[in-house]
Amino acid sequence: MNPADRIALDKALEIKASLAGEEITVITAGPARAEQVLHMALAAGADEVVHLKDEVFEASDAYTTALALSQVIKELDYTMILCGNRSLDIGASQVPAFLAESLGIPQVTGVMGLETMSPGRVKLWRRLEKGRRQVIECPLPALYAVDSSAGQPRYVSEFSLRQAAKRRIRSLTLANIGLSQADVGPQASLIRVVSLSPPKPRPKKIYIPDGSLSASQRMSYLLSGGLAKGKESSLLEGTADYLAEQIIKYLIDEGILPK
Repeated sequence: MNPADRIALDKALEIKASLAGEEITVITAGPARAEQVLHMALAAGADEVVHLKDEVFEASDAYTTALALSQVIKELDYTMILCGNRSLDIGASQVPAFLAESLGIPQVTGVMGLETMSPGRVKLWRRLEKGRRQVIECPLPALYAVDSSAGQPRYVSEFSLRQAAKRRIRSLTLANIGLSQADVGPQASLIRVVSLSPPKPRPKKIYIPDGSLSASQRMSYLLSGGLAKGKESSLLEGTADYLAEQIIKYLIDEGILPK
């Protein structure tokens, strides 16, 4: 299970513990091996799990995956949708937005914490850049995408996992939700990943001592970390017209101004 989805499930369990009569349903779309995720959810405390099973989801994009999930969710009597902010494989953070749009409900991303307020409203803490936090209120029903740094996933015992493996998983096919592979397969995808690669490293420039220097001088440069001499600075004096002319010349030489 994606780390962010694990944290989202924990947040759902915390809300369930504070309210009476609420149930947690975990849904996943994917091939047969995705059942492992649902067994983990049951072991952690989910009440029901649903597996939208089809191999085609391995080649689906965020839009078609969200479309299929929304068809399942529309049949449920839901109040709140919690999911991870991003997946572990592609990490595009697009499924929550597409899912909220398909369901016609508001969404909040980067959720670090939440608590229920008056009936039908939730208070949330969002993660912003540079460590900042945003506190907002949002009406229900809504979708909240939880950040993976919002906490540590709770421990799930081996005994709970063995017990969960014996429980029933509700399986659905595309036909059960009124869709076909043509609706969610690669041909229906709006996004196509052309390539995926790690970022190219930016190697630091290595200073090579001048060959005309003596061995001791070259060794001194190498031991100092290969620091090259900085550019010499100069102080100009003169009339205002002369100084302005020199400034313009410097900017042209540095390529800041066109020639």
